[in-house]
Amino acid sequence: MSYLLETLGRGLLGRLFDGLESCLPCPTNDDVESLAYRRRDACTSFDLAIRFGAACLRESRLTEARQAFEHALGLDGPTQPALIGLACVYDDLAQLDQAARYVQRTRDNDQRNPSLAFAVGFCHERLGDVNAAAREYTRAAELCPQLRNAHERLTAIAVQRGEWEAARRSCSRLAELD
Repeated sequence: MSYLLETLGRGLLGRLFDGLESCLPCPTNDDVESLAYRRRDACTSFDLAIRFGAACLRESRLTEARQAFEHALGLDGPTQPALIGLACVYDDLAQLDQAARYVQRTRDNDQRNPSLAFAVGFCHERLGDVNAAAREYTRAAELCPQLRNAHERLTAIAVQRGEWEAARRSCSRLAELD
């Protein structure tokens, strides 16, 4: 049972980008090549830099994504999308310390965002600090009680620890959400 829940919990969200894509202002139908062409004519466009970076992330073109998000940090626009993008790039590169640093920096500027609290927890968990991860997942669930990912991870952690009452509560919450 523990293995099944752990697999399901991790399987539903395999990478940071899956949980933070909604924080990036970019349509899912963006095409990398057309955005690259448009960026040549508008190299100071913050929006195009973020959209290009996100499109590159979707296609695992990580070097281009990183460059686009770093470029966006130097443009006139909010830093949050660029920092989120960089966190996702570093997560995909398996540089978890860097990913955690960018997520934490973003969350420091937006304490009420449940997706960012979840992302901090996700980074902590992948770095092996399950206690810190559980605290962040709990915070994310408190900020947004409908955030399934937080309840799934809390269930998996409780089962892994043998904390059956906490696992039951988390599973009950998931059943209510269904």
